[in-house]
Amino acid sequence: MTISPTPNLIETTDASGNTSTSYTLALNQSLQGLIASPSDVDFYKVSLVAGQTYTFALIGTGANFLSDPILNLRDASGNILRTNDDGGVGLSSLITFTATQSGTYYLDAAGLSSSTGQYGLSMTQGTNASFDLPMAA
Repeated sequence: MTISPTPNLIETTDASGNTSTSYTLALNQSLQGLIASPSDVDFYKVSLVAGQTYTFALIGTGANFLSDPILNLRDASGNILRTNDDGGVGLSSLITFTATQSGTYYLDAAGLSSSTGQYGLSMTQGTNASFDLPMAA
């Protein structure tokens, strides 16, 4: 596990709940976002390289933390390739994935069972998750 001091990206306007999202998460970045309602889903574009392994971590953060986050990895068309609920520490979500094709993929963050709140999401190369300070707290 790697810990960086601060998130690289903060969701200032609600991320689209589909592949038209304007947010991109880059390698070795972390972000802070908010699931504002039980139906809210936030999509983030990621670029992956064939043959490379990546780890994505999603965890509730802050005083109003997302208590039960769920994370999906989707292909360029929006089809779910991997999903994880509770695979990380506590109720956090963790996906390790080796890309078979280079290109655009999507991560989507949501709350399970109508949970809402703030979250942190990160992307690293390899099998170890990375967290910023709010994610590690």
